[in-house]
Amino acid sequence: MCAAVYVKEQEGHPGGMPKLHRREVASEQMHVAARPRRQIKSDLLTIRECASRDTAAVVSMLQDEWLNVFPSVAFDPERSLLQLEFHLGHPKSGQWVLVNPDDVVFGFIGVYVFERVSSGETIACEYWWYVDPMVRGRHGLRLLALAEAWAKARGAQRISIGVHHDKYSRTMERLHYNMATILFEKVL
Repeated sequence: MCAAVYVKEQEGHPGGMPKLHRREVASEQMHVAARPRRQIKSDLLTIRECASRDTAAVVSMLQDEWLNVFPSVAFDPERSLLQLEFHLGHPKSGQWVLVNPDDVVFGFIGVYVFERVSSGETIACEYWWYVDPMVRGRHGLRLLALAEAWAKARGAQRISIGVHHDKYSRTMERLHYNMATILFEKVL
């Protein structure tokens, strides 16, 4: 398995398992509204900060994509819920959802900032980014722009975005991202 990681430098800085069912993803207290499979009026979609009430929908959506992209790699929805809840409460993490007027989640991006050990510079890193294929395009870019602005406001000089499809390479390069590394993985 191979994934490309893209890095965007902020201005002024040099350098260029088996599928689980939705009801198993979250506890019974969390309701996951199904995303409609019909045409969406994408101009009605808005972005807001992710909240605890969104976590089950986000994890369910990410699980669906994960199993398509990484069919041989297990996805643990309970662990993913815990990770998302951790990030929601952490001051160095930012996360947003793309929702329709009924508050159904159609997209998500989460980033965190940290200090790079080797250089001391502040870096932002995306940990999840997904937009439902029915509304991809400008909405994914809107989420990315929001994450970039949030990271820059927290002192990040660079932002790293993981891309798991070659078809997105051109888009990332048009957005002034440079390929920073290629990640290889081996099952042991």
